[in-house]
Formats: sequence, structure tokens, C-alpha cells
Amino acid sequence: MADAPYGIPLIPNASLRLADVPLRGADWPAIKRFARTFDGYAEMGLERCGELANGQCACETLTDLRARLFFEYRRYNHMHCDPDEAKMAEVFDVLDLIRREVRDE
Repeated sequence: MADAPYGIPLIPNASLRLADVPLRGADWPAIKRFARTFDGYAEMGLERCGELANGQCACETLTDLRARLFFEYRRYNHMHCDPDEAKMAEVFDVLDLIRREVRDE
């Protein structure tokens, strides 16, 4: 099992399964748990994660999508609150895109 820098074991993209990805409508704690299975800072750095999450560049890969979700988790963790309804809609869209990229064997 991979390291667990955020309290949850990391899941590499190649090991990610559809069952790992929360469905649209999942609660924020379930989404946070999934977001912590990827260390966006280690993969691409704070600046790139922020650019992806803030819409400054397009998410073109599974890694980009997971980095965007990771950054949103970290953003709201630092703000000590949960995302509002509009931000949750964006999060659900990202999860849908992640699910499209994941292929079960």
C-alpha cells in the first residue's frame, strides 16, 4: 500500500477503480476521504494544483482532475468549512470526469 501523508493510503491512478470514486451526490466527508488518496502537491506542486482548481488551465488528464479535487479538499480544509452548493456542483462534475477516466479491469 502506498504512503498515507493525509491519513488515507494513496491510490495510484493505475490502481484506481470506479468503486473508489464517490458518486454524484456523495457527502463532503466521503469526497474528502477520496481526495486524500492522491497527493497533488507531491505529484505536481501547489502552484499547478491551484491553477487547475482555479480554472487557470484545463484539466486534461486523470492526474489533473485528481489534483484539482485534492486542491479543493485542501482549500476547504484550510478555511474550516464545507463547500457551498455551487462549489459542490463543480466538485460533482470533477468526480464525474474522474469516473469517465477510470477503467476497471
